[in-house]
Amino acid sequence: MGARRALEAEYDYEIVDEFMDHFGVSVELIEPLTLQLEEASSYVQAVNELFRIFHNTKSAAGYLHIEMIAAFSALVEDVLENLRQTSGPAKSGVVDWLLLCDDQMQKWYQNLSNDTELLPLNRAILTSIPILH
Repeated sequence: MGARRALEAEYDYEIVDEFMDHFGVSVELIEPLTLQLEEASSYVQAVNELFRIFHNTKSAAGYLHIEMIAAFSALVEDVLENLRQTSGPAKSGVVDWLLLCDDQMQKWYQNLSNDTELLPLNRAILTSIPILH
């Protein structure tokens, strides 16, 4: 049994389907919003939208007990909260890290869509968390 069928066995199909719809829309927005962080004029709106995406994903994944996605989203949310305290634009290292995070979220979405097991977290994400000053 893959990850999606396991969720459907535990929770109502409509709840899982709604999570998948929102998760799919969210992961499609991460890359373009991340690239907008490089522009001072779009920085504030983009960082706030990214924060909202990861906050909502953390909450929804937590509700469904998808611990890996919930914990990862909490980590990214913490970095984004720090970014919200800056005026931007984001440094290239931050953008690169967020693009790695996007790749991870895309993989997990595909895992769930294809009803396969969730891939482990890319360790490069943990070893390259941006330090913000």
